[in-house]
Amino acid sequence: MDLVIGVEGGTTATKAIILDKSGHIISYVVGPHTNINLLGVVELSRRIQELLIDCLKIGKLPIDSRINYLGLSLSGIDTVDLEVSCRDAMKETWKPGIDHIFVCNDTVGALRTAADAGIILISGTGSNCRLIHKDLSFDCVGGWGHLLGDEGSAFNMIHVGIKRAIDDEEGRIPSSAPCDVFKSIVLNYFKIPSIYDLIPMYYLNFDKARIANMCPLIAKAAESGDQFSVDLFYEAGFKLGRMVATMARKCEKSILEKPEGLSVVCVGGVWNSWSLLKSGFLDGLKPKYDNDITINKVCLKKLKVTAAYGTAIIASELGNSPIIPDYSSTFSVFYQS
Repeated sequence: MDLVIGVEGGTTATKAIILDKSGHIISYVVGPHTNINLLGVVELSRRIQELLIDCLKIGKLPIDSRINYLGLSLSGIDTVDLEVSCRDAMKETWKPGIDHIFVCNDTVGALRTAADAGIILISGTGSNCRLIHKDLSFDCVGGWGHLLGDEGSAFNMIHVGIKRAIDDEEGRIPSSAPCDVFKSIVLNYFKIPSIYDLIPMYYLNFDKARIANMCPLIAKAAESGDQFSVDLFYEAGFKLGRMVATMARKCEKSILEKPEGLSVVCVGGVWNSWSLLKSGFLDGLKPKYDNDITINKVCLKKLKVTAAYGTAIIASELGNSPIIPDYSSTFSVFYQS
């Protein structure tokens, strides 16, 4: 049997799987992060090598096995040069040899874990949206980071709320809804006496993830009826809906007219608050500008398995006997219009 391995590398952790010829996972392991921009290619390939060894051990396979197909879906791989560097480094690092290796950005593996083509929409600490075609080419909107983008993300939601609270505190632009609950959450979270003490959090000890991690607290406030927090989630949902509406303009007819509707794979913790995002998201999908199109049906999916699955499938397609994905168990649908 061909040895097919997929790897999903993020900025928090890295996951590796081995698939059998029927597309079933026979080995699964989790290791430290493998973001190439944080580690460099040498350390990245070393970490992946250790992960592959662990994966082979769990699968009760020899650790000196030659790998027939290896798929690497890694955060930070955004250029062809980085793909080539990573591919060459892994071939050099894995001494038993690799016959075929596929390297891509982590969004590609995530999408192919749930569909052959469609849209992937990330909303976690940051945000990003890609339309990935069957030939693995893609179009992108968002992904500009917290200074230029991240609309609809946890960070952006909290950041917008903090700015409005500051404006309200100064009396410059009174908030359209009382922001006392939001301000209280912020002060308690950072353990500071006043909103003016946020300045060090932004300019001396800035931590994007720390700010974003406040999102579940704001979600609880919204669920309890705090209108200021409800509005923040509505607007985040609207921004995410606009990303999909923008990508829909570039979708092939075959993607738009699938029986299930336009497939959108949703990744990131913000989607855990779908009930709060829903009305804004659906409003964002509606045609707003002259070049917008009508999206008749949409199918929102959450992954049930690691994005390493889709990456392994793509890698297997480099050969003559590709694994047919078993999509019946890789995702769940949490909304379908």
